[in-house]
Amino acid sequence: MKSKVKKLLQSRQELALKKKEWEAVGSYKAGNPFAKVFHGMVIVFFVAFWAAFFTLSILKPADTSSATDVETEVTSGNYYVNITSSDVSMDVVAVTGSPFNSMTVVSSTVTSSSNVPSGYKLFLGISPYDASGNEKTAANKAKNGLYLDGNLSRTDGQVIAAASGTAAADSLAALSDNTWGYAVDKDSLGAPSFWQTENHSTMSSAAATSDKFAAVPTVGNDDLIQSVDTATAQGEENTATLYYGINSNGEKTSGAYSNTIAYTAVAEPDPTAGITFTPSTYTRTVTYDNMTDTDATVTIHTPIFTNMTDLGSVSVTLSGGPASATNLSCSSPTISTDANNMLLITCYLPKAYAGTYDVVVNLPKFGQTYTSTYTYAVDSYTHISAMQEMTTSFCSAMPSYVENSNPSTQFTLVDARDGKSYIIRKLQDSHCWMAQKNLEFVPVDGTTITSADTNLQSGNSITFTTSDSSSANYLTTDCSSTNVDKFCIFYDGVNYPQYGGYYNWYAATASSGTSEMVNENAPYSICPKGWRLPTGGSSGEFQTLYTHYPNYTSMTNSAGPE
Repeated sequence: MKSKVKKLLQSRQELALKKKEWEAVGSYKAGNPFAKVFHGMVIVFFVAFWAAFFTLSILKPADTSSATDVETEVTSGNYYVNITSSDVSMDVVAVTGSPFNSMTVVSSTVTSSSNVPSGYKLFLGISPYDASGNEKTAANKAKNGLYLDGNLSRTDGQVIAAASGTAAADSLAALSDNTWGYAVDKDSLGAPSFWQTENHSTMSSAAATSDKFAAVPTVGNDDLIQSVDTATAQGEENTATLYYGINSNGEKTSGAYSNTIAYTAVAEPDPTAGITFTPSTYTRTVTYDNMTDTDATVTIHTPIFTNMTDLGSVSVTLSGGPASATNLSCSSPTISTDANNMLLITCYLPKAYAGTYDVVVNLPKFGQTYTSTYTYAVDSYTHISAMQEMTTSFCSAMPSYVENSNPSTQFTLVDARDGKSYIIRKLQDSHCWMAQKNLEFVPVDGTTITSADTNLQSGNSITFTTSDSSSANYLTTDCSSTNVDKFCIFYDGVNYPQYGGYYNWYAATASSGTSEMVNENAPYSICPKGWRLPTGGSSGEFQTLYTHYPNYTSMTNSAGPE
């Protein structure tokens, strides 16, 4: 009995020394760890666990040197989210020998308020900073246990491991020996639904329990603990009650076990604002072929603001445009926050022809996907590479064609739809024309043309098929009178590739000109975007061109820019 009393007194002395250490960082909470004696047994082993929880600013860690309550205000322009929480300590007394385990559960209240009209979300995770405010090493950011004396580098086994449950996966678990975890009170405003079956407020610290917990996630994998909707967000104080539990079997060395936790906020001041870009338009200063993977940097501004330190991953993809591109990736994306805590994404734009593209930004950490459009442009006619990049202003700036000129006064451009090349000349009527051959765009079954790549009405598209003769866009080589309102084309790319394609009126006008208006000028055509059919008749554009070249008997009808 003397030896047991001696050990007990020694434990009291050790506790007194630890208490002074804890008071130095403002984290010790008074309590009597010897108040409970389990089953009438004399306590022969003392274990005290201390877990300190701090909220963090995105710019620097909160000052933990003196306050037991930590308050953080995150601002963005005229918006703010204020978070207040208290440090938590757990005095755990355990006895040696199974089955005398000790389960200790304490509650902690996180209070938040905001004027964000669209609401906000609170997350919980291991902090990237230690209790002294120093940033943890990469290895220590991946540790979510409680460590003796707060030493995350220790290798002597004096660690209270994290629970096996995972809230992020909705997979909760009872605490096994020498583990710790957290739970969200089911009655907390905006608590995730999977906590509704748990009732940790009724737990007893005198015995183990089957109630379930989750591990506090490592840095960058924060769990959602509360969603505050629009109606309750503005100016109101909202609380979330959390429970932290430790299950001990008395095998660990007596002392203070700790780690740090961060509560963080994510909000969208105006979700309808979508994303914006800097620069608002990318202007290429080289030809398409000479564009490199790092020529164009774009910064994407999101409607999210947060004080979260690890912002997860992001993907940015582009599709559409004059070449009907699919899933072009914006390379080397980085994610950060600006001085107002607004979430930014910076990446290199993929190589693409001038035109408007659909952009999808995916932020899995925040469960958000944004879609928008972005425009590529070209700075000069000397740098255009595709037919769809030609504009009337470029044509005006081009020199008129001079036969056998040096340097050349003609340009070779590709049709972004199929990559076929055409010679472009600015002729004596001051218009730019396709020279030497007709358009040879030959859609096959399943081809879709849109107003992004073809001279169609804005927002329109046409998909061609050979499998359904009743389709208005049925492809056929039968140019009989019965098919005057079908897409009829003759193209001999083997014997006469220089001729290009021959279309009936319905096909040439992309179905905007029917058999009843053969002699009229159709509003749209099968030409590349930015180009159109010339007007006909005795005073039309083709006649005007012919008038400028009275001796040019081999002239054939082509297409000209708008």
